Amino acid sequence: MACVRKRRGKWTIDYYDQFGHRHWETVGMNKKEAEDKLAEKMLEIRKGSYNPASAKVAVKEYARTWLETYTQLNNLKASTVRSYGQCLNNYIQPALGALSLRAVRRDTVKVFIGNLGKRGLARNSVQQCCGGWDPWSQSGAEDRKVHENESGAPATNHSVYP
Repeated sequence: MACVRKRRGKWTIDYYDQFGHRHWETVGMNKKEAEDKLAEKMLEIRKGSYNPASAKVAVKEYARTWLETYTQLNNLKASTVRSYGQCLNNYIQPALGALSLRAVRRDTVKVFIGNLGKRGLARNSVQQCCGGWDPWSQSGAEDRKVHENESGAPATNHSVYP
């Protein structure tokens, strides 16, 4: 069974995953937030997409692995690989590298893109840098490391660029 409890002034959720393993998390300062988080976890478990290990995978780690794998599988030109690598090293890792993949949401990406524009990057440079995000986030969703409905970056949606 799953439940929401207040413990030491904070709300926690307690649930079992599809493998029968128990999980306990502190999720927030109000009951509604905790109930929403529990509902999200239970939906993932029912769909079979819950992966407890993926909550700990950092953007930095996954990005490196993705770059190596994706470039080999798709036979990309050396210049494309170099461009993706520069974007990862210069922009994505400093800004998002410490976050877990599950913590990166669409709004996080929008703020990141906005900050690139504020740093003085030309619109075309921002689009080039973030253009690699779509296959990257799709791979994360396929690997069940990010939420499918919230992982896609709005890289092709020009309205989010500065």
